[in-house]
Amino acid sequence: MNSKGDIAVIFDFNRTIYDPETGGMLSGARAVLDTLRARAVPLYLVSKADESRPQLLEELGVKDFFTESFFVERKDPTLFFEILRRADVHPKQMYVVGDHLHKEIRCGNQCGMRTIWLKRGKFADLEPAIEADHPWKTVGEMDEVLGLIE
Repeated sequence: MNSKGDIAVIFDFNRTIYDPETGGMLSGARAVLDTLRARAVPLYLVSKADESRPQLLEELGVKDFFTESFFVERKDPTLFFEILRRADVHPKQMYVVGDHLHKEIRCGNQCGMRTIWLKRGKFADLEPAIEADHPWKTVGEMDEVLGLIE
C-alpha cells in the first residue's frame, strides 16, 4: 500500500498512449511509461470499452506497465475516485494524463486530481465547457509530462 506521500498516474489510452492513426505508440509515450515504471510509480489505464483493447496492450508490450486497466463505456468521476482509493494516495498526488478536456481532464478535476492535458491531435481545439474542464497543466508532447510529475 502507498503512503500518502507517494504518487500515482492515470493515463488515457487513445491519443495519449496509443496513436490510432498510425497503429503504434504515441511519440514519447514509451519513454514516459519506462521512466515512471523505473521509479515504481503505480500506473492506471482508463480506456473506452473495446474488446480489442486488452490484446492491443499486449501487442504494444505495455500491458504489464499498469497496476490496473479499466475499460469502460463512459469515463466518470466514480471510477476515478475508485482508482484513487485503490492507489491510496491523496488526490493532489494523483496525476491524470489525457487528450480530452471533457472526459478524463474533467473527471480528474472533479476528483481534485492534478490533470495534464496532452493538447495535440484530434481534440487539440477543444474549449472548456465547464470550470472542471480547465487542466492543471497543458503539454504539447508526451515527453513533457515527466517534468510535471513529482
